[in-house]
Amino acid sequence: DGDTEDEYAENLNSITYERKAASEIKPSLFTRLFFKKGELKILSFRGVLLMILLMLSFLVDIFIAIFSLLVILLLSDLPRFKLWQVMLFVAFIPVAYLNWRYFFMPLYRLPYYRVVKAPMFFANINVVNADIEMYWDKDKLNIARVTEFTATCPICSGLIELGNGKPDQKQPLVGRCRESPHAHVYSFDRMTMRGY
Repeated sequence: DGDTEDEYAENLNSITYERKAASEIKPSLFTRLFFKKGELKILSFRGVLLMILLMLSFLVDIFIAIFSLLVILLLSDLPRFKLWQVMLFVAFIPVAYLNWRYFFMPLYRLPYYRVVKAPMFFANINVVNADIEMYWDKDKLNIARVTEFTATCPICSGLIELGNGKPDQKQPLVGRCRESPHAHVYSFDRMTMRGY
């Protein structure tokens, strides 16, 4: 009986992830511009173009934040501004934040984390879960691909998807069960494709 209980506990404490092929993920129109068959060579023309777009979005975010702050600070000195104009300038602040949070930061973290959740423009609107993975090809070049990492929960047989680990976990990405996302949490190792 002791051996059976140990095997049962071991089965509950570990999972094996599966990587979906890039061809099985439905990309968005934005992704099709840059990713050829779900993959993107970082040093290719499209990869450099995406990096330039990323830097431009970062500069636009900074410009919007500075401009909105100046409008707020100089409001008393600008009597010709109408209230609707000021509200329009201030409305750009959330747009800049959303661009920063959901477009720039995930792609900025990709070379360091090697796997990130796909930003909102990279997955098709019908796709619930998508990830972007960066790996080395045989020529030692970085390639990014749109994929999906999933596993089956050994506790409740629910689907485990990658999710943000913070703030309750130390790792940036962990496997979270759809049925119990805060109780059934597993680590994620993309090299071994295992979680504990």
